[in-house]
Amino acid sequence: MPSEYACMDQSTREQVRLILEDADDLARKAVQEHIQAVITNQNKRGMLNSSMTVGAALVVLEEDGRLLIKECVDRVSALAMDVEAYAMISETARGFLQFLSVKYDAVSSRGLGGRGSQARAPHFAAKSSELWGEASSRLERQLELHRFVFNEPQTANTAFSESSNRLEPGIARRNKGGKILAKHWDQMWADIAVQLWLGDLKPESQADIKRAMFAWFAQHEIEIGDTAVNDRARALWLRYEAAE
Repeated sequence: MPSEYACMDQSTREQVRLILEDADDLARKAVQEHIQAVITNQNKRGMLNSSMTVGAALVVLEEDGRLLIKECVDRVSALAMDVEAYAMISETARGFLQFLSVKYDAVSSRGLGGRGSQARAPHFAAKSSELWGEASSRLERQLELHRFVFNEPQTANTAFSESSNRLEPGIARRNKGGKILAKHWDQMWADIAVQLWLGDLKPESQADIKRAMFAWFAQHEIEIGDTAVNDRARALWLRYEAAE
């Protein structure tokens, strides 16, 4: 991955990958055990087909999500603290959150209608979905907060030529300490937003957004890594799909 975002050497990158795979595997097994414990407990109480089952599942699933994010950050940060490392953590965490969502939907279906008539089912389903949405937002926020801890260390191939001045005035390429600034991301996002607003960019997939981002960086002669762009393209595509 030859770019300023490919900060790790191959050995470190492989270690991070194995760490994340291990954390994800153990966390998924823990989820299975925790959900089974909830179901067993609620069944013993004669309340398996009730909203209480969904509420209990919500608590354990959100906690499992929090623990997975913390585990990934703690273990990876001991090896690398750059944006590539964060992108790998983010990919693992978001995949795990999708896994949790599937598990929650499965448990939630048991409680549709609560303990009353089936007429309550639509209202309960909407409330159940709302609660999971709130829990997911909290987990997403926890993940995003760690983004600011992972920096973009300067390497030999990240120095920009002073003659390449296609960015808007005031977009500094590095600060006094030599750390690459991320303000070019702000300008890229602004340009993508304008393209979407004007209808020049009409994405039909995440790949369309990714290509538009790469085109912007290429136009401004900025090298960028696939992982860094893919992570952001995915985030925009998910929000774009939800808004349609």
